[in-house]
Amino acid sequence: MFNRLSHRLLGMIMKEDDNKWPEPDGVGRQELEIVMGNEHISFTTSKIGSLVDVLQSSKDTEGLRIFYYLVQVSALKKSSAN
Repeated sequence: MFNRLSHRLLGMIMKEDDNKWPEPDGVGRQELEIVMGNEHISFTTSKIGSLVDVLQSSKDTEGLRIFYYLVQVSALKKSSAN
């Protein structure tokens, strides 16, 4: 299940651009680097505590929401592997 979901999210995030996402601030930062085949992309934004932060702080809520979900799925995959 995680593999299908994360693969779908990866395909979606590869089309995004973090230029409209909140800049890292004093609260923190989140970074994501993806390499798929010949494509390499990285994203940086401020620390996201919840989906509410995504909806309130971005000019690109759709792209940042995909980023948020991908980070959550990645964290779940890591915790289930332990």
